[in-house]
Amino acid sequence: MSSEPIVEVSNLSRSFGEVQALQGISFAVPRGQVAGFLGPNGAGKTTAMKLLTGSLTADGGHARICGFDIETHPIEAKQNVGYLPENNPLYLEQRVSGFLTFAATARGLTGAARKDALERVVEATGLQS
Repeated sequence: MSSEPIVEVSNLSRSFGEVQALQGISFAVPRGQVAGFLGPNGAGKTTAMKLLTGSLTADGGHARICGFDIETHPIEAKQNVGYLPENNPLYLEQRVSGFLTFAATARGLTGAARKDALERVVEATGLQS
């Protein structure tokens, strides 16, 4: 098992016009550790997560997920992230089964592998009804 951190952030920064949302944050999350962002509204928690998941690009600094740089290897980095944002990202007219199928397909699952994965998730989360 690798001793490389699962998440490694170095001097990550992001601005929105005049507002400096993140200014040079650095941290590492070792394998097997649970971590979270705590802070008041406007502290940059959501911005940090959007940078780590590739939804935003950084103005400066670097971040790696499971050894993959989020800018140079975004697909590989994103394949190692699960993230549920504060607000529901679903389309109101979309059924849960449709979203799960979309997510499985986006992760590269097709055919029987996708069907098996969806059945496992539905069973594990109690979504049958």
